Amino acid sequence: EVSGAELGLMGHSDADIVIHTVMDAILGAAGIPDIGTLFPASDRKWKDADSVELLKRVVKKIRSEGWEIDWVDVTLEAESPRMGHMIPEFIASVSSYTSDNNRVNFNMKVKSGEGCGAVGRNECMICHGVATLSKYDWDQD
Repeated sequence: EVSGAELGLMGHSDADIVIHTVMDAILGAAGIPDIGTLFPASDRKWKDADSVELLKRVVKKIRSEGWEIDWVDVTLEAESPRMGHMIPEFIASVSSYTSDNNRVNFNMKVKSGEGCGAVGRNECMICHGVATLSKYDWDQD
C-alpha cells in the first residue's frame, strides 16, 4: 500500500487539482475556453506556474467581461491523504480569490474511493466543479 506522503500529482504547472477545477468551472460558466486553451502546456511560460496566480488571471478576465462569481462548488475524490479536516482552510483560501466582497462563495467536499476503482487504489485524484455567475449590465442602473 502506498501512503499519501509517497504520492504526488503530476502536471505542467503546479498540478493543483482543486484550483484547476475552480478555474475551469468559472471559465465554463462564462463560456470562455478552458485553462488548457488559456495556459497551454505547449507554452513553456506556464511550466511550473503557480495555480493561484492563474486563478487570479481567470478571475480578472471574467470580471473584465462583466461577470461576477456567485458560487463555485467542487468535489474532490481522493483516497489519501485524508483532507476532510482541511476543508475550512480550502474554503477560506479559495473564497479570498473568487469573492469580491469578502463573502464565502466557494464550497468543497472530499470523498474517499472507499478502496474502489482508480481513486480507491490511490492511482489518481478526481475533482469535479460547477460555478454560477451573474452578468453585470453596465448600461442599466
